[in-house]
Amino acid sequence: MIINPRFSKRFALMLMIMHCGALLLLLPLTLPLSMALALAVKLALGLLVLASAWYTTHRYLLLINHPLDACVLHCEPKWHWIELKSGEIGKIASGSYSHPQLVVLRLTYLDHVRLKSKDNTNPVVKPLERDNKSSRFKQKIATQCAPFQKLRKVRFYGCFVKVLLMTFLGIERKSQALIIFPDALDVETFRKLRVAIRYANDPPQDADNFIKSIQR
Repeated sequence: MIINPRFSKRFALMLMIMHCGALLLLLPLTLPLSMALALAVKLALGLLVLASAWYTTHRYLLLINHPLDACVLHCEPKWHWIELKSGEIGKIASGSYSHPQLVVLRLTYLDHVRLKSKDNTNPVVKPLERDNKSSRFKQKIATQCAPFQKLRKVRFYGCFVKVLLMTFLGIERKSQALIIFPDALDVETFRKLRVAIRYANDPPQDADNFIKSIQR
């Protein structure tokens, strides 16, 4: 199932009301400062609101360079996974939210292996258990720095340092969320996505209910 949200008028209207309301509230705001300083503070706050509006519109409404845009949800009897355009694999995180009027899809990235199917046409992804930080770090180095091994050493070591910093500073995986309103997907896809979020973190014995609900 491909999750490719289109432009949502509801989301756009909500963002417009929120940010325009925040700007209007700055007009009657009084501060115990001099007129010039109060005006400067209001201007700075207004710029922050505009920056928030620009970022939210580009990131979550227009989905420009959003990693979860056009992702594919795969369902198997014992697990599910989400495949991104970049080729990375993840699963629905526990922080995801499902409501008839709003879905917030959050992703947890997984280490994985690809298993070829019998007809060798549709590969199956099997999640791997993440062990200690050392093995995960070695895997990141192997996957992310391999393309640079035949290039100059400066590029390879630069990639090595980047992975090192991202791993131990905890900024490797930013929290990615996809905000979806009902008018952004067709009715059937929106329903299946809500069902997937509902059953994604249930015990394995409920996997049959998950698959039946998705395929129904």
